[in-house]
Amino acid sequence: MCYLFLDGCITGTPFNIESRVDFTQSKHYYRDCQQYTSIPRDIPIDTKRAYIRGNPITGFYSGSVNHLSELEYLYLEYNTISTIQVGALTGLNKLQRLYLNNNAITVIQEDLFHGLSELQWLYLRFNSITEIEAGALSGLNKLQGLLLRDNSITVIPEQLLHGLSELRELDFSSNAFAQIPNVAWSGLQKLRSVTFYGNAITEIQENIFNGVTLTSYLTLSYNKIHTVHPQAFVGANIPRLSMDNNDLTEINTGSFTDISSLTELDVSSNKLHTLEPDIFPSGLSELKVKMHDNDLTTFPSTVFSGSLPTKLTLTLSDNPLVCDSSMCWLKEGEEEERITYDGQGTPSCTNYQTEWANIDLDCKTGIIFFLFFLPDFHDYERICTYQNRNITVNSIILYTEKRKRAKFGCL
Repeated sequence: MCYLFLDGCITGTPFNIESRVDFTQSKHYYRDCQQYTSIPRDIPIDTKRAYIRGNPITGFYSGSVNHLSELEYLYLEYNTISTIQVGALTGLNKLQRLYLNNNAITVIQEDLFHGLSELQWLYLRFNSITEIEAGALSGLNKLQGLLLRDNSITVIPEQLLHGLSELRELDFSSNAFAQIPNVAWSGLQKLRSVTFYGNAITEIQENIFNGVTLTSYLTLSYNKIHTVHPQAFVGANIPRLSMDNNDLTEINTGSFTDISSLTELDVSSNKLHTLEPDIFPSGLSELKVKMHDNDLTTFPSTVFSGSLPTKLTLTLSDNPLVCDSSMCWLKEGEEEERITYDGQGTPSCTNYQTEWANIDLDCKTGIIFFLFFLPDFHDYERICTYQNRNITVNSIILYTEKRKRAKFGCL
């Protein structure tokens, strides 16, 4: 068995070619780093995998590989291809993977991949793509992965993904999107992940993800998002949502209540200082929330619309939390093992402060009777009920039989 490890061989290439090449494979063709300026014409007709990487090839034209009807994998990475002629890929009826990473492609034309009915993975990362024409992906009925990270795309056709019923992975990371593109998500029932990491997106529009069904995650990290509109996720099925490292200052009512499948939300490393009521859906089984590295002073139970998750995992470290009575539910949930903290996510404050408030307390008769004789009840603890949960009352001043002013904390 003979293997060769190849380093980047074109001057200025910022990435290495580290490929495990097996020269004992008789139907594999290798022309890496040999200063070709065009696709070689000596590729055997029965070739299954062709490696033509790290050459100063600028154009990919019709007639170069059209005769390779047995070809399954075509590697054209780390060249300088800027032009691909429509028809250059005609005849590759068995092609499953096409690698065009690290070239200089600027436009994906309509019908460029026409006839590639067996294509499963299309790699177009690290190019200079600014435009994808309507119909560019037509006929790719078996496509599972469309990888377009590190280009300069700002918009895509609404029907770009139409008919891609086998699509699993969609990656638009590190492009130039200023907003989430309006995409027709229907029919993509096998989609596992969608990534818009590292763009310039500023808001999540209403209904923009309507119809999206993911089995894994949506990543919107490292953008400039400052607003999540209510109903942004209407009709969406997204188990894991990442929005860390953005510009969020508040999360509004209804932001995520439509994602009934939500199991994990990451909004860490934003500028959050306000959490409005009814952010999350009711009745979740398990939920992991990452909100560390923000400006939160509290994390109230009102963020949940209705019942709390059966199991809640939190990261709340690196927030200026004030652990007053609004945080009691966290302590109670931790003691009941319904709430856990992930890693270093435990709130930095461990002693819950007490506060004065005018509230209706339902205390035992004996306590109320006792108050008439001991009006100064300071530093003496009794358990009363407030809003259907127990609290520890440190001091009670009786206003009327049913209205008291209490200084209270957590059990």
